[in-house]
Amino acid sequence: MSGPRLVLLGGVIVDVVMYVPHFPVPGGDVLASDALVATGGGFNILAAANRQGLTGAYLGPHGTGRFGDQIRADLAAEGIVVTQPPSAEGDSGFCIGLVDAAAERTYATRPGVEGRLTQAHLSGVPLEPDDAVWLSGYDLAYAHGPVVGAWFTGLASTHRTFFDPGPVVGGIDAALLHAVVARADWVSLNVDEVRALTGRPDAAHAIRAWSETLPLPRAGVLVRDGAEGCWLLEAAHPRDVHHVRVPLPPFTPTDTSGAGDCHLGTFAAAIGRGEAPVAAARWANAAAALCVQRVGPATGPTYAEVAAALATTAG
Repeated sequence: MSGPRLVLLGGVIVDVVMYVPHFPVPGGDVLASDALVATGGGFNILAAANRQGLTGAYLGPHGTGRFGDQIRADLAAEGIVVTQPPSAEGDSGFCIGLVDAAAERTYATRPGVEGRLTQAHLSGVPLEPDDAVWLSGYDLAYAHGPVVGAWFTGLASTHRTFFDPGPVVGGIDAALLHAVVARADWVSLNVDEVRALTGRPDAAHAIRAWSETLPLPRAGVLVRDGAEGCWLLEAAHPRDVHHVRVPLPPFTPTDTSGAGDCHLGTFAAAIGRGEAPVAAARWANAAAALCVQRVGPATGPTYAEVAAALATTAG
């Protein structure tokens, strides 16, 4: 074992993305200017963390078929450890994504074998004592949610944990969601999701109202706010909410696909190397800003690229 890893159990799928001038009206159609087929989902987080020096490992199912083949090839190319053999139960899942001229993206997801985790899968997961664990809200919204939730909440305290509820947060059982949040060290989500959870329309008020609606995670809450940066609530100081701005000059985004994943993977790596939460959030903001100026889902920058971008703004 060479050092701590960021691991996940499910959620590595293939993105089929089309770039369109605008989203089609219901029942309509629109011509795409470009398209790509790329490994996405949890791969984005593992790749982002890996490029920041935190080794990634995928411990979940991957399928037998064209999507599973692509996922394994891309994981290998990124240097991410895969521990399970290909599943004989079917192929990995995929999603259809549309990115409009404003770089906003919309997805529809079809789960595959990664959406059918069982107790047998989980009992054989080869965790190391100092592994960090990332969990997606998708894994709680799927039918296997109670099984995965019980496994996550039972993790030893040596495992630093990250939880991203995601856009399916409204479909997660409330008791399960509360239990997972309470076990998580860090919860990362976007402003729309924190508004949905707290019922507060303003992002700053929403994060301040977190503890009125949900338990505080063990370390804190990170609320991603796009080009504005992020909000940070540390559990040790629940009344002191920081707004951390993007430390790079203004820019025009090209593709926001995977930006939240890049932010979380980069933040996890920065926390793992000992950065204070505000400094880790600032670093994650810079990485996400570089990510959205590139096309594709897994476009997180390297440590050196973020350091170079920040150096140009120093002073």
